[in-house]
Amino acid sequence: MLFINESIVKDMEFKFAKYNRTIFALNASWTLLRDFTDGKIMASLSGDQFFHNEYRFTGQKFSVNACKIWKLNMFHIKDQFANVGFDIDACDIKKAASHKFQGAYRITNFILDPKYYPKYAPLGKWRINIKCHHEDVGEIFFVRWYMELKPANRS
Repeated sequence: MLFINESIVKDMEFKFAKYNRTIFALNASWTLLRDFTDGKIMASLSGDQFFHNEYRFTGQKFSVNACKIWKLNMFHIKDQFANVGFDIDACDIKKAASHKFQGAYRITNFILDPKYYPKYAPLGKWRINIKCHHEDVGEIFFVRWYMELKPANRS
């Protein structure tokens, strides 16, 4: 976690850990301090690949309105979150005291379903940058994840 706007979010925590011997899962929690009911939250993801002893921007960047991606159910993201009990409307996000979770939002054991995503990605070490901001309020948080894509073991 590189940045959190503490006037909007508090107690934010992301953990990416082994769910079992072969699968990793995301666990996250946060408390929202204001409502976002106008559908103006934007998310941007970019990938930097490790080349010549440093991470370099590869030109891969994806920016989208979170409400739009939710309504269109791109990558079946809405269904995947519903499978772990995180069934919200990304166009109408309420602060901690007024939503059905009564306190912190929590995502437990979220595992991306690979059948909904591109099948081929360059192997190697990657740094994934995730920024979330509101069109009127500004940056909400900035997360940076490091991972390595290795060839699958074929027996």
